[in-house]
Amino acid sequence: MHDASTTNSLKHPVLTGLTVMLVVFIGASVTAGLSPVLPRIRDAFADTPGVDFMTKALGTVGGLAAILIAPFMGWLLQRLGFRNLLLICAGTYLAAGLVGMVAPNLPILLVTRFFAGLASAASMATGFTFLMSYYPTGPREKWMGFVGTFGAAWGAASAMLGGALGEYGWRYALLMHVAAIPIALFVVLFIPNGGTAPAVQTQRTADTGSWRRFLPQIALGMITGAVVLTTAVYLPFAFVANGVSDPGRIARLFSLYSVASGVSAMAYGLARRWLSIAAINVVMFGIVAPSYFALAYLWGPLAHWIELILLGLGVGMLTPNLMAYAGRHGDVAEKGRSIGLTKGAYFGGAFLFQAALSLVAIKDAQDCLAVLAATAVVGMLFLVHEMRPEKARPTLA
Repeated sequence: MHDASTTNSLKHPVLTGLTVMLVVFIGASVTAGLSPVLPRIRDAFADTPGVDFMTKALGTVGGLAAILIAPFMGWLLQRLGFRNLLLICAGTYLAAGLVGMVAPNLPILLVTRFFAGLASAASMATGFTFLMSYYPTGPREKWMGFVGTFGAAWGAASAMLGGALGEYGWRYALLMHVAAIPIALFVVLFIPNGGTAPAVQTQRTADTGSWRRFLPQIALGMITGAVVLTTAVYLPFAFVANGVSDPGRIARLFSLYSVASGVSAMAYGLARRWLSIAAINVVMFGIVAPSYFALAYLWGPLAHWIELILLGLGVGMLTPNLMAYAGRHGDVAEKGRSIGLTKGAYFGGAFLFQAALSLVAIKDAQDCLAVLAATAVVGMLFLVHEMRPEKARPTLA
């Protein structure tokens, strides 16, 4: 059993960590890679009933997939092990992209994004569970920060690539899914599988029967997902509303946000030396809220650059911090279940947020960003309330 007390069981711990960072590309690119061409997809299927909702759902339907797969993450890790599960995720991601390229209509394209969302949610939950299980405190936070940085970097790279390929037609943006092939090769070479699944079955925490203990991280996951993941959905339409419609320029603006997010995530390990999980989230949500509001109503030639950088800096630490909160207790099965449920809530929060705005007929891009600002305030207050009882625990210090 790997309890995160040592990395001696890894033959190449650095290469293994780098492989986990490559795996994050699957999760980071599902929404960001398609984001620059969403306006073009909407135009291409303009005659489809409900085209506005369905186009935005291309970026959030992965949340529904994540909700469905989340309860089974612990079971999947037990039965398949880390390597096999990641290989299945890579294959699903590749197939979803290739089928999406030839999708004849918007509903079928939406189905392919659902399966891409399954791969995204499962791969990211597996990657974070692996880090929480194989790496001890200290290196664990460092690698989680690196993963957050690479997630932002992959988001920026996939947005740039999607925008560049989108110049030739929106379908070409899905070519980036072929990245699953080299990712799968690295997984085969550097992610262990043998002996992991049987060991998971031998150590179960005493409180595995109660689901109520997962409710705080599920609620936090939904709030964080709504604030973080819908950025790639609503920012492009906010850009269009302010006169920026070229996919390449949209990608460059989005990359500015992504780079700032990556810099922030890289500093996560350092921040955890000085700040508690609660403090980090309060500070970061506190930066995100006014940044969203400013992007909504204070757009200007220089102002929107500053606002995007501040938004990225605030968002960058939220995801690794959420995973640290979710995976702080238990064995591999327990961590997998907790992180899986939290990741499901994380992706599900984005989908439910979009559905809620559509239900109350909030469609204007600026108004959507304002609601995101309000959601960030709720997240900040929620953390202050939820994390106080955990303050005495060493892992949250």
